[in-house]
Amino acid sequence: MKRDVNFQLTVAVVLLTLTAAPGKETPGLSLSALPARAQQTIKAQLAGGQVEEIEETTADGNTFYEVQVIKAGTTRSLTVDAQGKLIRAQVALVETPPAVQKVINANLGKNKLGDIDRTSEQGETIYDVDLIGSDSESRGLSVAEDGKWFSLELSLADARRVAIDHTRQYAKRQLTWFRHQMTPDFVVDPLAAQPLGAGEQFLDKTGG
Repeated sequence: MKRDVNFQLTVAVVLLTLTAAPGKETPGLSLSALPARAQQTIKAQLAGGQVEEIEETTADGNTFYEVQVIKAGTTRSLTVDAQGKLIRAQVALVETPPAVQKVINANLGKNKLGDIDRTSEQGETIYDVDLIGSDSESRGLSVAEDGKWFSLELSLADARRVAIDHTRQYAKRQLTWFRHQMTPDFVVDPLAAQPLGAGEQFLDKTGG
């Protein structure tokens, strides 16, 4: 898990640098004007598509190329550095592995599927997915290539609901454990037993 966290942090730093750090942008570049390695990477990603626009961004001494590609009638984007390393590539759902599609569909619910970005670092591939709710708010879903690891951002309301549910379940387990600890020779003060009943009543009222 630590490796997964480090991977996410590395990719996040690169993308944050491109979007937030002050840098120099040069729009309207041609593919032939890019370094040879960057050209090779972009051509490998075209797969029948064509380049629509290329912008060069320089941040913290590093050069990146934001590329807009028209593929199958839709516009997609990808990011490549000057050494030809593919930082990020926008993909369609059908282009993700079956294990990733399963996780996405399981978490989609009533949300609308937004962009899917494929990122790679240190031999690991992660799919970052935008899930757009009915309130137009976007939540991020990150899925490993094998689908065995993923993380999902929660809204404040969702996080509160999850916290309440887990707290309620924990309280019910504690009450069950306490009842099983009672033995025939266990003496309970009638006044002291009141909190136990009050706790059960509270859980019943709150949907426990």
